Amino acid sequence: MTKYLISVDAETMQLPESVLDALPFSPSTIEDGTVVGDNLVLTKLDGSTKVAGNVRGPAGADGANVLPTQQAIAEAVAAGVADTRYAKLPTPQKNALTGWFHADGFAGATGDLKVKAAVIAAAGIAPVYISGALAFATAVPLLSGTHLIGNPNAVIDMGSLASAFTAPGISDVLIEGLKFAGTTSTSVVLLATAAASNITMRRNVLQGPRLLSTNPGVTYANGTAAICTDITITDNQCTGIVGGPDLACVLIPYTRRVTITNNRISLYRHGVQFWGGNSNPANDGVVVNARKCGDLVITGNLVYDIGMGGIWGSMGENVTIEGNTVRTCGDVCIDVEGCWNVSIAGNTAKDGFNGCITVFFYNRDVSITGNTVVQTNAGRLTVGIYNSGDNTQNKGITISGNAISGVGVMAQFGHDGASDITVVGNTFRNVYIKWDATNFRILNISNNTLTYDIVAAEAFTAIELARPRGGARTAPQIARGNVISSLANQPAGSVGIHAISDSFNDDNLQQILGNNIGGFPIDIQVTQNSANTGRTQNFQVEDNVLGTATPGIVRNDTGTGKSTLRTRGNLRHNGNPWPEAIPTDTTLAWDAGTRIEYRAPAAGGFTGAVCTTAGSPGVWKQFGSIAA
Repeated sequence: MTKYLISVDAETMQLPESVLDALPFSPSTIEDGTVVGDNLVLTKLDGSTKVAGNVRGPAGADGANVLPTQQAIAEAVAAGVADTRYAKLPTPQKNALTGWFHADGFAGATGDLKVKAAVIAAAGIAPVYISGALAFATAVPLLSGTHLIGNPNAVIDMGSLASAFTAPGISDVLIEGLKFAGTTSTSVVLLATAAASNITMRRNVLQGPRLLSTNPGVTYANGTAAICTDITITDNQCTGIVGGPDLACVLIPYTRRVTITNNRISLYRHGVQFWGGNSNPANDGVVVNARKCGDLVITGNLVYDIGMGGIWGSMGENVTIEGNTVRTCGDVCIDVEGCWNVSIAGNTAKDGFNGCITVFFYNRDVSITGNTVVQTNAGRLTVGIYNSGDNTQNKGITISGNAISGVGVMAQFGHDGASDITVVGNTFRNVYIKWDATNFRILNISNNTLTYDIVAAEAFTAIELARPRGGARTAPQIARGNVISSLANQPAGSVGIHAISDSFNDDNLQQILGNNIGGFPIDIQVTQNSANTGRTQNFQVEDNVLGTATPGIVRNDTGTGKSTLRTRGNLRHNGNPWPEAIPTDTTLAWDAGTRIEYRAPAAGGFTGAVCTTAGSPGVWKQFGSIAA
């Protein structure tokens, strides 16, 4: 087949005759221009040349027809009609010097027809430039290699069009520097169908439409083959429409290797949403099922005023969500559901109505580290775990080094449980740790600082150890080394640390060790409420520093089961041991074998006392006779 030669970016390239025939050029179309001597010489598509006249004035000064540089030639070709100093050229279809195709110069009743013609002409080899305002009536299918570059001051009006562009299983697509407007957030700028890859969308401005949607119609059953891959979304500014549809600005189901960074997203139903299946275990979320979305990096984005989820997703793996600011979301700010190997680090999350940072269902190895979390809605969650039933499949939740606060309100941390939860080294202000479920195994709450500077509306517990399952060996629970301080007088019944154990099937152990508590009506409370008389719930309370509350440590046996309480080495803030003397009141049940040591034993006296018969206060005998 005969082939033609055309010049693109100063290189000679061969194209098939069928492609050349489709190009909307005439033989007289200007293809190139250069200054030869004092004259501008124009080259036509058919290879012929024409001298356009003298273009140099004295010493390069502006003359009647002066075009002194190659850059000026390129600008004249790009701009079409130039001022009196430039050669008079028609609105171009192609810049002769850069090789860019100019969509505005192509024929078409609507903007989409112009762009479509330019895309066909560029053939995925040269960029397509859009400089003027265009209205789209239909979506433009892109070709592999299509690079759309535009002037952000020129608006592409999408109206209520479903999508501006489609990427039907192609690769190497760039959409950069364009501005889109539309009447509904149902619209999406780019709809990428299965197997599209190497897609970049950067520095675009959206007013109404959504930015990207991948793999429409793909389900978990067929979501493994031909998924979209290698997508970069960066430096876009996206503003949706209040009350828009239940869709995300960036929606990436069944997609891998995605980077989403430095975007500003607001007023959509969801901000960024990934999806590798429905994480509810009643659907796709059982642990043996593959996570069909992953290798995601979501960093440095500003997402705010979102109807539901800010940055969230289901059944993803290898997910990094770092350095984002997400605020004011009708559901959750940052949320992972049924995901594996997740890092949520260095983000600022504020005012998610159902939680600022949350996890749902069966996760594996989720690290929530170094975030700033703020809640201004009273009683709502800051960081929370949502689960279903008494299940051990939510594993490896680590929450460390975060600054978590309620601003002007008391807020909650915790909610449901998991197989193993580690809460270490966080700073809490006006936030209480409370668990509302029974599916706990390992719970480690250590070395946190909890401060309260407002008065709660009702009694609360600062740290709760709650309802272990599985026995002392497989379900240890510990509160160790925490500093808990209330600077305000809290309601009666408020507790520094409360351990609750109610298992019907297991003998469990909860440990409260080495904590420093002050400003609460009750420093430490332990509660056994098992309904099984054959089970024993065990509590170890040692080496804590207590405030001035009386009696300091409270024991409740409200169930029909049994309990043990071991206390040793506990002190008041003034350095006195707790208790300071043999108990005489009936507020606390003591176990036989419990020992107390006197702070200042005297000559002729004893060093301490031991409970020989359990009871309230029980029978005590002194030991350690001291010579007179």
